[in-house]
Amino acid sequence: MGNVLERIKTIFDDEGPTERPDTERTTSATLYRCRGCETTYVGTDKEACSSCGESVEEIPSESDLGYGPAGV
Repeated sequence: MGNVLERIKTIFDDEGPTERPDTERTTSATLYRCRGCETTYVGTDKEACSSCGESVEEIPSESDLGYGPAGV
């Protein structure tokens, strides 16, 4: 899962996939899932599914689950 999150982060990175210190600005994105149609979204604030209109739920990050550094 961590590898997928890193790939997603590079999509939102203005400079492309490069190594950078933790002190630089990073873009934070969240995964959301629609139970109705099983669609997954990447975004910063998503409430409803674009496909079927049902509510979406936030998918916990690795740090939420205790596997990664906090704030990532």
